[in-house]
Amino acid sequence: MSQSLFLLAVFAVTQGVHAQDTVKLRVLDAQGGPTQHCAVTLLRAFEVPGRYGVVPEHRERKLTPQDFQGDFCTIAGVAAGRYVLLAKADLHAPTLSEPFGVGASEPPEVVVKLSRGVTREGLVTDAKGKPVAGAEVRTCGRNALGEDSPMAALFGQFIAEVVTTTATKTDKDGRYKLERLAVGEYRIVVSHQDHCSGQFEPAVADDKNGEWPTLVLEPGTLVSGTVTVGGEAKAGVTVTINAPIEVGVDKNPAKARVFQAVTDETGRYAFAMRIPAGDWRIHALPPQPEGANPFERLVAIKQSDRALKVETVDGKRTEDFALPAK
Repeated sequence: MSQSLFLLAVFAVTQGVHAQDTVKLRVLDAQGGPTQHCAVTLLRAFEVPGRYGVVPEHRERKLTPQDFQGDFCTIAGVAAGRYVLLAKADLHAPTLSEPFGVGASEPPEVVVKLSRGVTREGLVTDAKGKPVAGAEVRTCGRNALGEDSPMAALFGQFIAEVVTTTATKTDKDGRYKLERLAVGEYRIVVSHQDHCSGQFEPAVADDKNGEWPTLVLEPGTLVSGTVTVGGEAKAGVTVTINAPIEVGVDKNPAKARVFQAVTDETGRYAFAMRIPAGDWRIHALPPQPEGANPFERLVAIKQSDRALKVETVDGKRTEDFALPAK
């Protein structure tokens, strides 16, 4: 399934659903004993492997023994469809149930056996192979949008994270350790103020601890400048760097990233993150009035939009804008 079809499917199943049935749930700890102190979330199971959707009527629910009758608790008001249950508990990794259907037969009885998760370690270096100390290593799910994708804000609210989301810092030797990782597909994002942020997409497919490949952080360029409107410094102008429109998420998810900065009272701006070498577009958009015509916004963007070719690494670059007064 293409990304576009996947996003349409995500949006469609969140619209117009009506409650029809109940689900009975039992949760077991890693040793196989019942546990009644946990949090559970009902998620839509899509045809795309490893992709799950948020069910707005069934956000995360914290369970206590009072929610159980015997070994089972009941989740009421579930619309017909195909689902999984995500369970979380202390000292365990997030754990998914097997997919199950609702509405075609008797109410399902679902059992989730929690996992302890696994540990993964790794090394972060710079482009010369020197270990990078103090880098942040963060985990998130590997969805179809890509980190900082323009579509993430629109569709991200409908896509569920089912992996372990955590963060740590590299030690003096550039090494890190991530614990209690759930089985699943990950995006590992590494950031450091002296380098471009880097990412890779490993998978945790079993219950064995292990080592991830070394992640190399590339040097980058700090971009800053000033914006004037009608010859005067302008505050609140949003300056955006993004990939050319022909470089879509389907072709290169990493190039779907968008960098933004806002001018201060003196009209100055500075991007907090370094920009990787490559071909980009940059534009400056003054504050728009509430309810502004979207076509006028596009015209305003087009007036200042220009190519930005970043070649210098580990350096600085100035990009100034002189916008006409309205």
